[in-house]
Order: sequence, then C-alpha cells, then structure tokens
Amino acid sequence: MALPEISLEDLDNDLDLHVNLILSNLSVSPEKLKEIQELTSKDKTLCQIIQYCKNGWPEHKRSVSEDIRPYFPLKSEIHVINDIVFKSNNIIIPESFRNTILDIIHKGHQGINSCIRLAKTAVYWPKIDSDIEKYVGQCNICLSFRRNNSKEPLLHHDYKLLPWNKVGIDLFDFDGGKYLIVVDYYSKYVEIALLKCGFASNLVIVQLKSIFARHGIPNIVVSDNGPPFNSSEFRSFAKDWDFQHVTSSPYLSCSNGMVERTVGIVKNMLKKCHADKSDPYLALLMYRNTPKLNHYSPAELSMSRSLRTVIPITESNLQFKAINNKQVQETIEKQKVNSSFYCNKNRKQLKPLSVGDKIMFKHKPNGTWVPGIVSQVGPEPRSFIVNSPEGSFRRNRIHIIKPSHSLDLSENHGSLPSSNTCDDNTSDVVDNTDNTDRSRYGRVYKKPSRYVESC
Repeated sequence: MALPEISLEDLDNDLDLHVNLILSNLSVSPEKLKEIQELTSKDKTLCQIIQYCKNGWPEHKRSVSEDIRPYFPLKSEIHVINDIVFKSNNIIIPESFRNTILDIIHKGHQGINSCIRLAKTAVYWPKIDSDIEKYVGQCNICLSFRRNNSKEPLLHHDYKLLPWNKVGIDLFDFDGGKYLIVVDYYSKYVEIALLKCGFASNLVIVQLKSIFARHGIPNIVVSDNGPPFNSSEFRSFAKDWDFQHVTSSPYLSCSNGMVERTVGIVKNMLKKCHADKSDPYLALLMYRNTPKLNHYSPAELSMSRSLRTVIPITESNLQFKAINNKQVQETIEKQKVNSSFYCNKNRKQLKPLSVGDKIMFKHKPNGTWVPGIVSQVGPEPRSFIVNSPEGSFRRNRIHIIKPSHSLDLSENHGSLPSSNTCDDNTSDVVDNTDNTDRSRYGRVYKKPSRYVESC
C-alpha cells in the first residue's frame, strides 16, 4: 500500500505546530529568553550552526571547523527556533552563559551525578558532563560538608626484638582516678601507676622515672599529642633521659593502637576486679605471666623468666629461659600479615601530598572541612603541618582532602575551568595501578570457578 503524499503546505503546517509546541513548553522568563537570544547571536559557533541549519550541513565532518565538530554527529537533532538553537527539546547554551547555567544547576548543592541528570532534562553543550564535574568539584561549600576519607591501609609500628626498646604511654580514667599506663611494644609487658595528685607534667614524669629505673630507659617513647606529653617539661625530660619522644597525630588514637588496645584490656580487668572485690594487682600479675600467641608471656619476653604467682609451680619453671627470637619474629610477622589481610580489605591508599598543596582539613573529626595549605610533610608517617588563617595545625592524612581541581579559597564556588584543563580526576584515592578488576569500594571481582579456564 503506497504512503499518502504530503503537500508542502501540510508540511509547513506540521512544522509550525511543532515550533509552537516547543515554544509553549518553554518555561523561561521573557527576560532570560531574550538574554539567551542575544548571547546566541554573539556566539560564533552557534551562529555558524544556525547557518548550517538554514542552508544545509556539509557532507563530511572534516569540512567543518573544530568548534563545530562536536555538534556534527547531532546535526539531525539540532534545529533553530526564534534564534535559539535546540538539540531535540534541550536548549544549546552559548559559551558565555554556561557559568550562569552551571550556577543555577548547582543551586541545591547536589552531587555531580544528580547535577548531570538535572542538566540533561533542559540544556546541552559539548562536554557538559565534565564541566559539571569540574564545577561541582570546585564548590567550597560542597567540599566543606564532604564525607570523610576512606581509611588507609594498616601501617604497623616497627620495633626491635629487644625488651623496653620502644614503649607506648597514655593516661586513662577509672573509678574516679587517673592512671598512667606504659606498654612495651616487644613483650607487651604492662606497667600502670595511679596518679593520686593529678596528671601535671612533673607528676607523670616522676612515675615514668620510677618505671624506667626498673626496666631501663627505652629508646623510643610513643604517646598522643595531649597534655602532659606536649609540655616543655616533658621535652626536657626526654632530652635529659636520652630517649626519642614520638607523638601521634591529633584525633587519631589508632596511630598509638598498641597502648589504646592495652588500655581497654586493663580497664576491663579493673572493672571485673572491682565487681568481685578481688585484688587488681594480682590480676595484673596473672596477665603479665600468661603466654601469648608466640608461646611466651610478657614477663618471659621482658625478663627471660616467669614470675611466681599464687599458682603452684616448680622451681625449674621459674628459672632463666633463653628466648627463641626467630620464633618470636615469625609469630610477629604472621600476626602482621593476618591483621593486614583482614583490615585492608576495604581500605585505600590516599594520594600523597606535597608542601604548598591547597587542601581542605578538619579542625575536629566531627567538624566541617576548611581550607588550608600544606607547609610541612612528616617526619611521622602520614602526618602533615597545615597552615590556615586560624594558625598551624598538625593533621593526619585521613583528616585532609586534596581537591581534584584548583581550590579557590575566596569563593563559595568556582567557575567553569578553561578548556585546556586536563585534570579529570575526582577521587582522593590512589588509582589501582594493577589490572585487577575491582568494585568502587575496592572489592576484587572473582569469576565463578565454572568460568575459569582450566590449566
């Protein structure tokens, strides 16, 4: 059956109907519509497209200029109505008006994907997705309320196979009293001292001197950055007693995880002793004498002998024992491998920072991100000194984000980056350099066994 012939008059009527339908559906104020018309008439690229729509497009893409080529594959969708260029039902925005449209799209401070979906319902220009991504990535308001960084892979403390070579110290509260705790990294031997008259620097130093006089002066003492360990008296104590004082980053208790974990063990022990009114010192003695996973107790690793307790024991078991350091080393390495395997499953390495980088950081973990500049790297791992209008702050890498695009510290949002900007990275996470297929959360994709070719 032959198709009915359509007269030119009928075709013109259909086109007029289509034009009037689009114009009636334009939800734009007359002032803004006039502004778009004026800016379109001044845009060289859109003026050339209007000429092509009137006179016909060239047959080959290479026949048009570089500015027109992104539009060439869409030529069948492009049309002009009342001096405004459309791609289907979306207005093609002149280049000089795109910043204004980006600002309107991002008024609600939605994320990148939401802004892209919103833009596709109304407007169009080449590379609009990447322009939105860059624009949103420069918004200081969005950066201020950005989610926290993902946790970085576990970083183990290095220590020698020597008792009391490296110790961790901290303060904790229990039953209204303040206690000092000292833990040997190698042997896990614990010393605690009740601070009856407060935790001023001189009082803590006296207790540490008593402990060091029994076990020897360690080479390295690890503590947090809070009082009294950040005082000038404690720095003088470290210098006079010839040990290196290493402090963890503020608001990052996990960097001194050995002593933090031991505090939990000791506090739990004291709670139980308080509940059944038993002797806490006897419980502490039992803890020091209990073998760990390396088959040696903290007392044996620290003193090369077991301590006498109320448990009946032969004298031969209290005599000096040579420690098999090779066995201890193998156990320590095995524990590190196991802990790294389970802890690092969903962790990612963050991008490195350099002096002079413009970054966002947090004053407190629950606060908002504020702008700053990196002034010093280290010397502790993942630790940085950040300068801001409020002063200088030491922060761990997990409390710092590095925006993927240049950061404008004076505005709430950025402008559309220039066309020669080539930084398309939006993540603060190091790219996966191997060829392993991973999900967005770092999980490795594994093919079912039936799809794996047999060797």
